[in-house]
Amino acid sequence: MCIRDGIKNVRSDLKTKHQAEVTFLLDSNVTQADIKGKFKNNTYDFVVNIEGEKVFLAPFVTEQNIHFLSNPKLTIEAEGNLDEVDYKVTVHRLDLKQNENTLKSQLLNAFGHYSIKNNDLKTILKTKLDSNMAHLNLDADAHVDLDDINHTLTFDSHTTIDAHDGYLNQLLKDANVTLSGDTKITLDAKGGMNTLTAQLNASGHVLAQKILSAMTIETTPISLNLKTHQVEGSVKVDSNAKNMVFNLNSNFVGDYMNPKKLKTKSRLKVMQFNAFSVNLTSLVPLMLNVDNGELGAVVNLDSKKIQLHAKSSDYDKVGFDIQTDKLYLSQIIELSLIHI
Repeated sequence: MCIRDGIKNVRSDLKTKHQAEVTFLLDSNVTQADIKGKFKNNTYDFVVNIEGEKVFLAPFVTEQNIHFLSNPKLTIEAEGNLDEVDYKVTVHRLDLKQNENTLKSQLLNAFGHYSIKNNDLKTILKTKLDSNMAHLNLDADAHVDLDDINHTLTFDSHTTIDAHDGYLNQLLKDANVTLSGDTKITLDAKGGMNTLTAQLNASGHVLAQKILSAMTIETTPISLNLKTHQVEGSVKVDSNAKNMVFNLNSNFVGDYMNPKKLKTKSRLKVMQFNAFSVNLTSLVPLMLNVDNGELGAVVNLDSKKIQLHAKSSDYDKVGFDIQTDKLYLSQIIELSLIHI
């Protein structure tokens, strides 16, 4: 271990005026640290560079099967006085691996202002991460009184994710779904410890029967009350490929912890569907309406060869009316999927 420190340019009138420059260098098998600072009267300005040794850090993440690919390195900058400080934390390098997944930091910055007198913190976070799973960008800002976090924390964030098809297809291999190209996801969220508003947009391409289908998922701003478990919002799903043409609109409001107190209204319109071993050509156009609430559920299906009305008031018993024309199950579902 090597330690070097020093103080120079010291001046003081032994009353209110004083200044100095401080340096500190640590070089060990645990970490390397380089600190340089200036002090003048009640103000200070310092920069700290730290590089941790991955061999020393490895035991702390072994149980999670996480490995450092390089020595993590960061810089801390601070400038202020006895009442407040402006700070900036920059992570220059953070490269990790878990199982077959790798993550490399391209940008990890946090900067802001801290009031020592009021114990009040404002911070801005900018993050860019790349991995074999996805590329992520996150911009966020937050404000909190550290004496009352539950009631004062507020944040606003914008996240974009380009999820790689190779990783997603591994997760979907049992669902008979194949994605082609990156799936782009945008998430905007703001709120605090008690209430939250979030909006999601996602777009990607689904490969079925060698046909590529563009698909989008969009939500309105979804409001969540984390104390009362109330939610309100809507989601829309669209596909416009020659073998899959449909749109789904669903609205919901109520208690997300109690399905019986969650009201939903969903409308599905199918103009064409021939994918995933299901062929609805003989039924389209098809309209499916589902209303759900405390008084039960009502389902109405209207298509070329099926008209169905179903109703349940207690979710245990269902009464339904159905009218059909000639239907051939083998034309709708591949026989190999039918188990007798």
